[in-house]
Amino acid sequence: MFKWVVSRVVDILIVFVLATVLLWFGATRYPEFFPQSFFQYWGGVMPSQVQR
Repeated sequence: MFKWVVSRVVDILIVFVLATVLLWFGATRYPEFFPQSFFQYWGGVMPSQVQR
């Protein structure tokens, strides 16, 4: 039972990290698809820093 719970928690953490990385990648590569309010909450991603 404990092994099953640990396995599920690890799976959820992996999915969360993967989703965060994909969101960050999308916001840095394609800032036009994200609303401007998004960049207020993600300080590390600024559309002005993206070189095109």
